[in-house]
Amino acid sequence: MRKSLIVLALVAGCGARDQPQPRGSGNGSETPAVEGDAAAGPLTGLYQSGGGTRPDQMCIVEKGAKAQFGITLWAPNLRACSGAGTATLSGDRLRLAMAGDSPCALDATLKDGIVTFSDAIPAGCAYYCGAGTSFAGARLTKQGGSVADAMKAKDVAGEKLCG
Repeated sequence: MRKSLIVLALVAGCGARDQPQPRGSGNGSETPAVEGDAAAGPLTGLYQSGGGTRPDQMCIVEKGAKAQFGITLWAPNLRACSGAGTATLSGDRLRLAMAGDSPCALDATLKDGIVTFSDAIPAGCAYYCGAGTSFAGARLTKQGGSVADAMKAKDVAGEKLCG
């Protein structure tokens, strides 16, 4: 139960202003985030797969020089992986760093609007998942590129994932 409460607190913090700045490789190739709404930047938007009442969802909102994300991936028996943190894009490589009690940086690719997570997930990322669930190999397709689209994503409690 305590783990669920921690995960919910992390998800609710997606839009928090005190999140750390994302760190890139320092080579200047990171895509900068842009303020605004409809054309907030290449990452901003809603990414989703599946359907029904519990689709897998990720929202990314770029604010100034940083991008914040929230993600919920559902598995059978109402188990899920869920968390929030900062996102950094370098070329087609997307890095999602969780802002929580367990170190977790998820690597994925972003190509043609599809985010594909690596099959190799760091051990610390299991903290953000229920028993028998994982971020490994997940694929989410961009459904819209505005902040309004991103705000459609829901966390495990049905609240806004980025808000």
